[in-house]
Amino acid sequence: MIDLRSKLNMNNIIKRIQMKRICFIIVIIIFITQIQTISAQWIWQNPLPNAHPLWSVTFVDENTGYATGDLGTIKRTNDGGMTWIIQNSGTTNTVGDVSFADADHGMAVYTMDTILITTDGGATWIACYTGTTNISIYGIACVSLNKAYAVGSGGSILKTTDGGLNWVTQTSGTMNALSAVSFYDEDTGNAVGANGTILRTNDGGITWIQQTSNTTTSLNDVHFTDTNNGTAVGSNGVIVHTSNGGTTWSSQTSGTTNILFGVRFFDANSGIAVGCDAYCNYATILRTTDGGVTWTLQNSGTTSALMSVSWLNANTIIAVGQGGYITRSVNGGTSWVKLAPEGVTESLQGISFSDANNGFVVGNTGTILHTTDAGTHWTIQNSGTTAPLYNVSSPGQLIATAVGWGGVIRHTINGGNNWVNQNSLTTSALFGVSFPTADNGTAVGQNGVVRHTVNGGANWAIQTSGTSNTLKSVSFSDARNGTAVGVNGIIIRTTDGGNNWVMQNSGTTNNLNGVSFSDSLNGTVVGASGTILRTNNAGATWIAQTSAMTGDFYGVSFADSNTGYAVGDWASIYKTTDGGANWIKQISGTVFAISAVSFIDTSAATVVGMCGTILRKNETPVGIFDPPSNDNPNDCFLGQSYPNPAINSTTIDFSINTTGKIQLMLLDFQGREVKRLLDQELKPGTHSIKINLSGLNPGVYFCSLKTNSGNVNQKLIIGW
Repeated sequence: MIDLRSKLNMNNIIKRIQMKRICFIIVIIIFITQIQTISAQWIWQNPLPNAHPLWSVTFVDENTGYATGDLGTIKRTNDGGMTWIIQNSGTTNTVGDVSFADADHGMAVYTMDTILITTDGGATWIACYTGTTNISIYGIACVSLNKAYAVGSGGSILKTTDGGLNWVTQTSGTMNALSAVSFYDEDTGNAVGANGTILRTNDGGITWIQQTSNTTTSLNDVHFTDTNNGTAVGSNGVIVHTSNGGTTWSSQTSGTTNILFGVRFFDANSGIAVGCDAYCNYATILRTTDGGVTWTLQNSGTTSALMSVSWLNANTIIAVGQGGYITRSVNGGTSWVKLAPEGVTESLQGISFSDANNGFVVGNTGTILHTTDAGTHWTIQNSGTTAPLYNVSSPGQLIATAVGWGGVIRHTINGGNNWVNQNSLTTSALFGVSFPTADNGTAVGQNGVVRHTVNGGANWAIQTSGTSNTLKSVSFSDARNGTAVGVNGIIIRTTDGGNNWVMQNSGTTNNLNGVSFSDSLNGTVVGASGTILRTNNAGATWIAQTSAMTGDFYGVSFADSNTGYAVGDWASIYKTTDGGANWIKQISGTVFAISAVSFIDTSAATVVGMCGTILRKNETPVGIFDPPSNDNPNDCFLGQSYPNPAINSTTIDFSINTTGKIQLMLLDFQGREVKRLLDQELKPGTHSIKINLSGLNPGVYFCSLKTNSGNVNQKLIIGW
């Protein structure tokens, strides 16, 4: 006979098993989903490793820290933020707030009802269901190895005492959304949220007491250095402070009306608050050394919005934000140095490749980038202007023309080593440019402005467009035949190099943002609200095409009459291989709007967008790298790695018959070397090597063993 205590223990064990099963099922579902998306293969070229927005950062000691963000991003540092290792989160969803009890035990907000849990420093992350429905979780605080609190929509507060396997709902007494939670010890904590909400518990959440914040502004973050001293920050530069555990909260003067997203104090006096302006055009960092009596605006050195901040010691601070931006201070916040990402983070607006390898990209603040190796390396060039550049056209490897704000035209004939100013005869913004040859070019812009050159821009002539509507894009298939598009559905066409422009019937009043003609007859136009128009008779008739896109398209490029890409809002990339009869959405691997695409032949496409985004996709028909053929050398043997598929590590055995130099490499699906595992002389015998797979994206890889007499290869699959 089972007594009541045994029955309760058994029920608890069964419940734990069920929760583990749920966690396992979630992991399996995520794994299958990710394997299905591996084929996307849009590769980040700038910034590196990527520009995924980061939402939260936390350090458990001076060296060990974690940052989380969009598209499943979880990063770990072991050297105080100088280098970061990307971990496998098991998801492409946004990973929000993150909190660690020690270097190994942590939790991160995953979806509206699921939390990611690790007990091994992020080597593995397990998704566990909280048991709630219709609740979005925004903030989390780990207060011990087993105990944690989570807060979210509708005033929801959840607590776990078994490391996240089971979550219990607590009564908050409010329906306001709670955005952040901070605990000083296992029982004493505060939560903040919408409409100035501040809650306090002194008994581990058995009771939550609403406190008077003296503000109705939404509060985004809160931090306590002890049971009495705490600070909360929010929109409109609001900062409130308490020195008595929240019995009273008083407003502090921040000196800004910007949005403050994060706040952390090292002690009762030294604190940092981070955020951005209302339009997220530049970062905000505030510093105090007197407990918030005075806050001083610091030079952030970035336009990226900063979302979260963490202290490593009395002098060292790390802040993270949009575009994957990571910045560091080693003097208590007086000055800041960018750590990541590597490359340009300015928003990019235009792109043009003259062939598969040579291309130019332009963007905000006069940004110009150039590549001669298909984007493997991008070089920053001096444009000679800080004006935003909106488009670029490159008819040859060394020749390019960029146009932008205020009628700016910059031109190069030496691969961008020098960019010279050209007189556009206008101060109107120029949004589009097209050079079908090195000499013949056309630029279009505000108020129907059209400028044309027949000598590479040495002289630009005024042409009459016949419209005062702003023209956003222009495409010439040759020196005579061109089409320009713009706001309110405007389409104009010339067949004589722009001497005469004729209005065409687009059939829409939506703004048209991009146009691409693969030849004199076949063209595609894209625009607002997912607009796609197609012609196969030089625009005599335009036919509306359909896609799943509901946002705005900004750019389009066709390599031939059938194959093209359209790009736009919400990281959208659509591809057609049948002249637009069907448009298939691609998995872009970013969250940012894509502003332009270059697809000059069917071998590769490159897109650009916000926060310096440059992505490239290889269009090689085989799709996956065909490894060097096995030469079946008689002096060696390479076994299959185990396990395979693998997640964190795998082991591979090999043998050699003669003394000699060997190379053992890990190659990605494109044949690029990812890791050099061995490069040395070995004696005859059987050898074994364990391969660390941490930080590698899921997909198909190859282990390649090279000896004096040939190569031998084995396929390896890395999963989530």
